[in-house]
Amino acid sequence: MARRPGVSWPYEPLVDNTPTSNTFRWTWMSFCFTFFSFGVVLFIYEFFLSHPDDAPMDPVLATFRPLTRSQRRIGKYFLVVATLLLVQIGAGIIMAHSYYDRTSFYGISINDFLPFNFLRDVHIQAPIIWIALSWIGAALFLAPAIACRWVSSHANSPSARPISRSY
Repeated sequence: MARRPGVSWPYEPLVDNTPTSNTFRWTWMSFCFTFFSFGVVLFIYEFFLSHPDDAPMDPVLATFRPLTRSQRRIGKYFLVVATLLLVQIGAGIIMAHSYYDRTSFYGISINDFLPFNFLRDVHIQAPIIWIALSWIGAALFLAPAIACRWVSSHANSPSARPISRSY
């Protein structure tokens, strides 16, 4: 740790590095400002932007039809998305604890098999994958409803059979 007069970061009570009163003051002021701003946004939305929707509903999506075979299979995408989200959260939790205690994770020497740089990469790259997969999964799930074609009902139609050509 660098010895700089007047700088008490990072927090380390063993060397008398403690947060100053300005640290607490500005932290709480930023929290209050954030929550106040959030309340202002909700107020503006509720009183000025929240009008009832009188437009007619799209008839394609107005009724809920039974899921097709392809839509049921898309559920695997969303299980992978949920798993990747939990992996990202887990990596973030371990990293947040590493900022406090670099030597262990509640007594487990986790840095030996999950280094901080690896966890940082997982935490940054996992959302790229799960967001992309959720978009792909949503597109594949909604495609039959938007196209008004249900694959299971048209699987045996003549247009679905391959055309055999004889030369």
